[in-house]
Amino acid sequence: MADQSRGRGRGLALLQALKKSQMMESSDEASPESTPGPSTAPSVAPSVAPSTTSSITSGASSIGGRGKIAAMLLAKAQQKPGGPVFSPAGDVSPSPAKGAGRGLKLLQSLQAAKAAGDASKAVEQVTEKMAATSMSITKPPADDRRRKAYREVSEAPPVVRTGTSGTPVEVTANYIHLNFEENSVYEYEVRYDPDQDYKNLRFKLLAEHRQYFKEKTFDGTTLYVPHKLPEEALNLVSTNPFDNSKVRLTIVFRRTRRLSEMIHIYNVIFKCIMKDLQLVRIGRDHFNEKAGIPIPQHRLEVWPGYVTAVDEYQGGLMLTLDSTHKVLRTQSVLSFIKETVQSEGAGWKKAMAERLVGCSVMTTYNKKMFRVDSIDDTMSPRSTFEKMENGKPVQISFIDYYKKNYGIDIKDFDQPLLISRDSKRMPGTEKPTDFMICLIPELCQLTGLTDDQRSNFKLMKDVAAHTKITPNQRHAAFKKYIEAVMNNETARNRLAGWGLSIAPQTVQMTARTLQPETLYFGNNVKVPGKPNAEWNGEVTRNHVMQAMDIVKWVLLYTDRDKQVAHDFLETVKRSCRPMGINIADPEMIRLPNDRTDSYVIALKKVITSNLQIVVVICPSARDDRYGAIKKICCADNPVPSQ
Repeated sequence: MADQSRGRGRGLALLQALKKSQMMESSDEASPESTPGPSTAPSVAPSVAPSTTSSITSGASSIGGRGKIAAMLLAKAQQKPGGPVFSPAGDVSPSPAKGAGRGLKLLQSLQAAKAAGDASKAVEQVTEKMAATSMSITKPPADDRRRKAYREVSEAPPVVRTGTSGTPVEVTANYIHLNFEENSVYEYEVRYDPDQDYKNLRFKLLAEHRQYFKEKTFDGTTLYVPHKLPEEALNLVSTNPFDNSKVRLTIVFRRTRRLSEMIHIYNVIFKCIMKDLQLVRIGRDHFNEKAGIPIPQHRLEVWPGYVTAVDEYQGGLMLTLDSTHKVLRTQSVLSFIKETVQSEGAGWKKAMAERLVGCSVMTTYNKKMFRVDSIDDTMSPRSTFEKMENGKPVQISFIDYYKKNYGIDIKDFDQPLLISRDSKRMPGTEKPTDFMICLIPELCQLTGLTDDQRSNFKLMKDVAAHTKITPNQRHAAFKKYIEAVMNNETARNRLAGWGLSIAPQTVQMTARTLQPETLYFGNNVKVPGKPNAEWNGEVTRNHVMQAMDIVKWVLLYTDRDKQVAHDFLETVKRSCRPMGINIADPEMIRLPNDRTDSYVIALKKVITSNLQIVVVICPSARDDRYGAIKKICCADNPVPSQ
């Protein structure tokens, strides 16, 4: 038998009660003159609640809930005339017990219907009541669900949550409206016979018939065009440039789609427009080499650039535009190597490995970025490599290669080569093939800033004068971009081919200038806010609302930053006193060097459960060291860190 104390006895008790009543009916039919004896009389022992007492069996008297009530009502409905009738003690106005829901209502309705002799009508009424109180889930027909999955988009007006406080002011944002005349895109599937696994080869084979696809977006399989293709463009034959074999292209129409649904097409279009404007792509951004700003005193150059993204908003289709900058060094890698050799002497190889390996360089002849993985001083521009010419392997030197392909005369024949490693999947192969790309230092330009340059205050101030621009300068850059697109015939025709046009100005809107907020500090101090929202001075001169004293903390520093650490400690104590924060002397940990593992080992030793904060002073900004420190302080041994 189920354990009733665990809530599993109600259903079992109901079944037992039904079985018992059936046995009683059969015994009554066998001996109609017999009367119930004492052994069959139910024993009523209400022990928990007076409204939950059974009249069938003594075992059911300890059962609560819907099963007990159902058994009680069923027994009362089936009781013989003249038999004992039991009712709950003290139950003047019975009310449904907690947990007695639709099942109790059903039994009560059946009992009333049996007394009235109209059971069928009562069942219908109860069924209607249960249907009214139950949850109904409507599903589309099974055939429709199998065929397609769809969602309905309701064209509801935008919800306006405009406030009323403040002073209205006309502003502009870095969004540009895109207008489209045609709202249709034709989607095709391109099939190759024989099948081609190499993605770049798929592009080349389709590009042989560019007269049919003046404007297109192709990912290797799916082709999107703004117009329907003619019949002769659906079956094409191309030549494989690797083995001169014929490849049959079958273009199958799939469907017509709304242009507003194909957001990724817009982003591809504007990447092509960046090429039309002759902007150089570095990473995901595009920069204007011709508008570079030289900083000759530091041998640097700043390239202005743009970041674009297209998306659909409540105001329609818009281009998000922002300005960015790239800092390049005008010094070539060869000049940097020669300076290192002069300063380091015989240890120049080790010094170059520390300063150059892991850095990014840009080739001056095709403006591509490469990561330097090693320096090979056993190779030089005189070294040769194998190149395919007219289907035959030919040995050619780096000197002849650059002269023949780029018209560049290499001047230093004894310079070492830079090695950059990459992996690509070649046609006919499943696994990627590793490549070793050899770069000529004379033809590579350094990018980014070194640690010494970042710590140079005057240099960073001169760079910030060109990279930290004002809102008016940023808006002028947006206007310059719009004019460049509208005045470039190729870019304008590319947009027109897709039925698009760009607005002549950025989005205009009405904003509100809010009144300055009052600042509240500890000790009931109130400071009125300023229009420029600047409150650095106030926060250091007033008590905080709830001060947290720093009693247990650690300060890590290197030998070269010993004075910096002491100055920092004095400044912290001097600044915390007016704010009402008591700060104790920290545990000073001096590191022998600035290697990443030195910081990691020291942090693992000093971090304890009662430590409040860890302060780490690094001599320079390095992403690998910063990531290792934060990994320990945030993941391995969580503790507040700065």
